Amino acid sequence: MTVAKLVFAPAVLAITIASTGCSPSSPPPPGKPMETLVPAVEKNSDSKTQYPTQWLGGQTLTVAPGVHVLGEISPSAVHAIETDDGIILIDSGGDEQARGVRESLLSVGLRLDDVRYVLITHAHYDHVFGVNKIREMSGATVAAGKDDCDVLRSADLPALYSVFPKISYSGDPIAVDVELQDGDTIELGGVTIEAIATPGHTPGSTCYLLNKDGQEILFCGDVISSIDFGPATYAAKLSPKYRGDADAFVATVDRLLQRQPPDLLLTGHPRQQKRLQSIRLDPATWKGLLEPARAELQAIADRHRRDGADFLDGSPKQIEPGLYYLGDLDGTAVYGLLREEQLFVVNAPGGEGLVEFLRTQLESLGVTHTAPAAILLTSDSPEARSGLASVAKSTVVVAPRSVADSLRAEGYVVKTPADADAAMPLPVEVTELPIGLCYSYSTDGKTVLLTPAAPRNLSLVWKNRLNGRKTMGDLQPQMSDLITELNAAANRVVDYRKTLETLSRFEPDVWLPSLPLTDQNANLYDDDWHDTLENNLRPVETLERRF
Repeated sequence: MTVAKLVFAPAVLAITIASTGCSPSSPPPPGKPMETLVPAVEKNSDSKTQYPTQWLGGQTLTVAPGVHVLGEISPSAVHAIETDDGIILIDSGGDEQARGVRESLLSVGLRLDDVRYVLITHAHYDHVFGVNKIREMSGATVAAGKDDCDVLRSADLPALYSVFPKISYSGDPIAVDVELQDGDTIELGGVTIEAIATPGHTPGSTCYLLNKDGQEILFCGDVISSIDFGPATYAAKLSPKYRGDADAFVATVDRLLQRQPPDLLLTGHPRQQKRLQSIRLDPATWKGLLEPARAELQAIADRHRRDGADFLDGSPKQIEPGLYYLGDLDGTAVYGLLREEQLFVVNAPGGEGLVEFLRTQLESLGVTHTAPAAILLTSDSPEARSGLASVAKSTVVVAPRSVADSLRAEGYVVKTPADADAAMPLPVEVTELPIGLCYSYSTDGKTVLLTPAAPRNLSLVWKNRLNGRKTMGDLQPQMSDLITELNAAANRVVDYRKTLETLSRFEPDVWLPSLPLTDQNANLYDDDWHDTLENNLRPVETLERRF
């Protein structure tokens, strides 16, 4: 066996693999049945037509001579490339023990021991958690985009998990032997793969271009997550701590649009596909995947520049003139509204620590600290009002009727939405909900809405690039937490539905929830509010049918 070698050149790194050419071909006509797999005795045949061109993602397939999609691995695929000197894997899957990778390789007659390279498309858990086990069992060299290597080597779990389920992981650093830059090549056993830097989904996102047996094959990770959904643009909408970047992603899509489509497009999440799809794209379909995503990414970048990237991520910030997000205290977000030198504080968690929290957070924003003129509660829960113990009893407290009498008995000056003869005017409209209170007001043509723990940011919306349809992807444990809460009391489902129905009358541009999830952006666009209400209604309807 020959030994792979690294060859450095200006801005180019070479490592060793098998190579092929390129000629675009049109997808089969709609309705063409799935083609059968090539028998093992014919696996080295040069005929492209013997391999499947239409497929569902959730199966292991040989799609070209010596090129296999290990599609049964969930949720992301691993790809295997045969060479004369061993196997190259694209990604490693999310199972730390790599069991699925071993089994899928065996199903196409390959052994994990023969893996020589693992090429990582990007630093997300479902693509990388199997790396260490594969390296341990095979001695493989691991390579990844340079700007993702620190996250991998430090096992930065928030960055690796993003907003997705926290599957089990030991927390061990993820080994990376080679840092790849744009144009670097990997060579092994007569095969050559080019690394194409495609940042945006993560800073180090990398596509891998293989030329083999007269075909150009592009392994694209989540830069194009599936043929249904195209580029995984959701990352550009998230807080910077998750490392997505709209501007970088726009540049990546522009670069892809300048290319002709590859002969075969192998995506990171083929299981997202719900119907037969061709992995051979004509130029029109290639553009149909990429151009809508580019428009969406450009809109995200423009909005962040115009409105601010107002992520509710624990860091104090001004959201609108005189409106401040002060961070989270004991799991509840605290907001400040400054009007004519009067401070109105929304939510009062933190017990005796609330006043000091307010002072520290306001000073960090350059706002002179002043005692609250009023506390605006969104909830009747003890945790959301425990901070009242640290404010003067003369402070006006706006509270739900369910706790108004008990707070008055404790000596507080309490106002409810039903109090018409309020001692002081408020800079917001107050609406009583079955679950707490919400507050709204308008500023500079925008409607601001502050809510209790309903609704919640608990789903991602995926849009099919080819037909425009939406799919709701539930976030966990956010969705399961809500279902558990709704199940806790007989009337909770009814109250939650009525709360959602009342909130549907609003059309907010800025949404400030008492329970920010996934460091969500305060700014709403397009159908964001409607989608949020719809996502919250789905578990309600499920439980209603069950009852």
